[in-house]
Amino acid sequence: SYTQNDKQYIIINGDIVNRVDIEKFLISTEFEQDIFVELTFIDAINISDEIIKRVLHLQKYLINFKLYVLNDFLRYYLLRLGINLNHTIFTISNTYKDTPKITDSEIDELLKIVEQYYEYDFSNYQKSIITRGVQKTMLKSNIESFDLFKIEIISSYELFYSLFLTFSINVSAFFRDKNLFSKMQREIKKQLTTYLHLKIWIVGCASGEEAYSIAMMLEESDLLENVQIYATDFNPSIIQVAKNGIFNAEVIAKIDNSNYLKYFTKISENAYEVNAKIKSSILFYEHNLITDGIFNKFDIISSQNVLIYFDKFLQNKTIKLFENSLNENGSLYIDIRDNR
Repeated sequence: SYTQNDKQYIIINGDIVNRVDIEKFLISTEFEQDIFVELTFIDAINISDEIIKRVLHLQKYLINFKLYVLNDFLRYYLLRLGINLNHTIFTISNTYKDTPKITDSEIDELLKIVEQYYEYDFSNYQKSIITRGVQKTMLKSNIESFDLFKIEIISSYELFYSLFLTFSINVSAFFRDKNLFSKMQREIKKQLTTYLHLKIWIVGCASGEEAYSIAMMLEESDLLENVQIYATDFNPSIIQVAKNGIFNAEVIAKIDNSNYLKYFTKISENAYEVNAKIKSSILFYEHNLITDGIFNKFDIISSQNVLIYFDKFLQNKTIKLFENSLNENGSLYIDIRDNR
């Protein structure tokens, strides 16, 4: 940070998620109300809940505050929370049909490049999902040639990460499948008559709504103290979003059971935060179903809208992983759309 002409400029390089960096940021952003502040996140993707709340505070109380965010993922995340950004949003006028036709063999070639340079294996993902992700990334990056895209992705981590994010599971909502939660609640109560403590694994947790929903449901039934919830995703950025537990007001408004609203605190006009007890009941981890093996044994595993991304070979491999990760008499819940 530096001061020039009575204006305070703060430039952030990299993520802010560890305790030392968080404390430094909080100390460096304590300002009087009438000061001019310009805050720029250069290449940050992941920031903690404390950073988000400080930015919301600065935006609300400083008379002159400007915020610039250069990373697309972080920019979209903050915009969803109602944080105003000082930048121009470039819109894409093209459509998928404007992109060149990409064959399966060309996709296979690209995936070999991705695995070679970034050590992510997407070879057993559904080709249609990969192709849509490539087309979306090409449009967004204004790259018209697939051959050029393959060349650029080798040297540009930002381009790879933009493609990587299109492969993430983004379909999530609080209490999305009420029948699932009812069945799971009955199963948990049944198992707790035999066992003192249960472990639950939420697979492909995305931004955390399913995991938080289960925790709130269990708290309502006075069962949360006897359960440890693990929630995983292969995308480290979406895991940080889940850990933050901060959601847009429109997302919270869709929760039709008012009993659950007490587990949220309003932190701005457009954002709510999950309370501390619910947050602390969930362990969020980065875990790749393709390359990582068993990391614990569980009494209940829930996989919703995950296997649909995989081909038949990888679906069978993943189900085998689930079966091997279950304790005796454990239960596996798979979205019917995944069971194909």
